[in-house]
Amino acid sequence: RQPVASFNVQTLHAFTVRLMTGTDFLGDFKLVPMTAPLLWVRYFALALIVGAIIIAARSPRTRHWDLLTFSITLVVAIVASPLAWSHYHSMLLLPFTLYFMGVLGLARDRFTTRAMIISTVLCSLPVMYLKLYQGPVTSRTVVSATLIGACLLLVVLVRTAWSQRDASPLNAIASPAAHRG
Repeated sequence: RQPVASFNVQTLHAFTVRLMTGTDFLGDFKLVPMTAPLLWVRYFALALIVGAIIIAARSPRTRHWDLLTFSITLVVAIVASPLAWSHYHSMLLLPFTLYFMGVLGLARDRFTTRAMIISTVLCSLPVMYLKLYQGPVTSRTVVSATLIGACLLLVVLVRTAWSQRDASPLNAIASPAAHRG
């Protein structure tokens, strides 16, 4: 399966093509021929999926576990997909909403707070085909702001899952006695 590298495709595959070709495929919705770097991205995406599953499986079943693993799965499904249009990233409103409601179980430290704000802004930017994207640097970076925001969100979520691997199991956290005191 060959990727599409148009400006509004926000995946690792499209980002790799844009890094290699610059503006060549920004306004083109045709399939891009597979190359060795794209094959490596495909393997990386597979490793990302497997890694996220392993981290989620190793995390204890705390009261935030379902929401956290759902959020990780959602981000990985979008970012690692060979084709995900920019509007697919609107599904990331779910993890953002869970975070801002305080039910996702993320740390409230400076890194997490700043990363979540930056990620929310990057994922909320409208994706438009502008003359600005015609430059050699902007065609490789700025056009992928939504993807960069999603990757930052994934870093925060995986960091949280990794830090919770030594947390108490669900029955200790969810017991009525734990909530009374």
